[in-house]
Parts: sequence; structure tokens; C-alpha cells
Amino acid sequence: MRAESGDPGELRVVTDYTFVHPMTKGGTSVQRTIVRRQVTLSLLDPARWEATRGRLQLRAYLSEWSNVECKAADGFLHPDFPTDAPAGPAPTGAAVDPYDRSRGIEGEGCGTVTRS
Repeated sequence: MRAESGDPGELRVVTDYTFVHPMTKGGTSVQRTIVRRQVTLSLLDPARWEATRGRLQLRAYLSEWSNVECKAADGFLHPDFPTDAPAGPAPTGAAVDPYDRSRGIEGEGCGTVTRS
């Protein structure tokens, strides 16, 4: 989490967090689901912007998930257990390290992770 200057009269608060959720299937198999979220909020000077003093405004929100089924669109994470038969389309994106903070979130896509 960091603060940085934005446009004149704007302070940006940028967060970049990685959450690792252990998932189990029947108590026998464990898989890590990795979720990375980048959120940028703006604190705006009401003298320069149409804003409420002391209120943060959402500027940008990006997220990506690793070790989950591709294209599951019901609002839940569906862990991709190695012992399961593929339930959706095969990964098509580039292989990435989900813990690498030097790269940005690319957006939509379903790729392969280099480590879990």
C-alpha cells in the first residue's frame, strides 16, 4: 500500500495485495487459490474537484485469479485440483508467477502459473 501524487489536487492511495486461500476437496486434496487485487483510490481537494472532503473515490480496480477453472462466471472461485478432469476451456494465456509484484495485472485471460 502506498500513497502517490496524482493530478493537481489529488492524492492517490494504491493497494496491491495477494491473498492465498487454501482449498480442500473431501479433506484429501489441498490446492492454493491465489487472488491478486490492485485498487487505486483518490483523495481529492474539494477546492479543485467536485468531491466530498475526506472521502476516497474509486479510481481503478484490477484483479486476477490463479489455480481456478477458466471462465467460471458465477461469482465463486472454483479451484482447479490436479486430480480433476478439466471442467472448462484450457488455459491460453502466458505462464506467469502469481507472486511477482514487478508486473502489472494484465486483465482478462486465463493463463498458467509457474508456481502456486
